[in-house]
Amino acid sequence: MADKKVKIRLQDVWRENGNVHQPGKEIEISQEFAEDLAAHGLKFQIIADKNDK
Repeated sequence: MADKKVKIRLQDVWRENGNVHQPGKEIEISQEFAEDLAAHGLKFQIIADKNDK
């Protein structure tokens, strides 16, 4: 089963592997990864569920 994808808009600065993503940036990630980020306190808004047709 493929990972469920969601598109999020950051509300916090997110630093990852030397990259800095600024608030307002939109990225597409797996729902599982989004849940991990939320568990670590990163604030973001889900703007699209890629599995809704």
